[in-house]
Amino acid sequence: MIVEMNDSRGRFASSSRSRPSLFGISLPFRLSGHPEPAKPERLTVSQVKLHTELCFQEIEGVHADRLRLKVRLSKDVQELWMLRSDIHQLLSQHFNQSEASHRINSLLPCFVGWIPERQLIRI
Repeated sequence: MIVEMNDSRGRFASSSRSRPSLFGISLPFRLSGHPEPAKPERLTVSQVKLHTELCFQEIEGVHADRLRLKVRLSKDVQELWMLRSDIHQLLSQHFNQSEASHRINSLLPCFVGWIPERQLIRI
């Protein structure tokens, strides 16, 4: 709405072209009742590597060290995505199936924007 002074008492008249704001300054865009949901920012490859490694950080041993090396040497997020089953197996052996699934599922937001949405399925 365009805001203009209408009379000597300070009343405003408006049109529907823009929206008024404080002090009679017009804004060019209307705010809709339903704002667009913010798209989550895509993490960097380094951030995804970090989150992936953190999900099994407390596990010691040759298998865990080998898996850490695979995570660190992965070239892209797709390689990290493919390591989830190995990580799940390691977690299942160290903890239990439920904890392993919980930790793998907690990684899903890290892959948003890298992996097609239809593949981001919880275990």
